[in-house]
Amino acid sequence: MATRYFTLDEAQALVPRVRTLLGQALQLHGHLRIAIARLSEAGYAITWAILRGEDELATDVVEDMPEQDAEQALERARMIYRTLREIVGKIEELGAEVKAVVDGLVDFHSWCDGEHEVVLCWKLGEAEIRFFHGLEEGFAGRRSISGHRFTSERALEHAQRQ
Repeated sequence: MATRYFTLDEAQALVPRVRTLLGQALQLHGHLRIAIARLSEAGYAITWAILRGEDELATDVVEDMPEQDAEQALERARMIYRTLREIVGKIEELGAEVKAVVDGLVDFHSWCDGEHEVVLCWKLGEAEIRFFHGLEEGFAGRRSISGHRFTSERALEHAQRQ
């Protein structure tokens, strides 16, 4: 999917929708962790490939959980995983990039002052977007948006100077 670039106002307008979806994703993540823990405690090693349905559970019967119960628990975990992926997909369809469900981090690509490609950085719990960072800096490199202009396109005069 091509990268979508946002003005600050465009990204801010999506925050309420992203907040709702990310809150749902976070709840599902908690349920998924519980489902995986239940299987792990019974002796089953759960991998991403198993959750995606690419691999099956080992056929060894574990005394704490009969194989049939394990298969039902696995199907529940897979259902939660699929739903979680669908919600993250909805956020990404908006053009945002989910960096970490557990941390509630979402980035919106933009151009700072028409010159530098950056991401507007929003974290679940924040009322609005107040920070940005360079593509390689990450969350630790967040800076205030104050005093900057964020556009959805690179400034033509800057691009021509390159």
